[in-house]
Amino acid sequence: MIKSFNHFWYDLDACANKIRQAVELIVVDRGGVGYVLDHQIKSLSKTLGEGLINKLLALKWIGNDGSHAHRPFEKDEILNSYNLLVDVLNQ
Repeated sequence: MIKSFNHFWYDLDACANKIRQAVELIVVDRGGVGYVLDHQIKSLSKTLGEGLINKLLALKWIGNDGSHAHRPFEKDEILNSYNLLVDVLNQ
């Protein structure tokens, strides 16, 4: 999360990409299996529950948008993503 915020004032796409990297680390730490991040997240559905899975998937898609520059981000979107990430980390 700190690595993401280091880019906040000049590269919101990089912020989003770092959020995705944080999701990847969380999923590996929780025991997600599979080659594709989507499959890794969904493999945890029995242990994490639907709410947390949906949050992880949402953060993954934000990271995808940042990685592939589908659209420009607003600062509020990244800040909301940080709040969601903190919520995930606290569960």
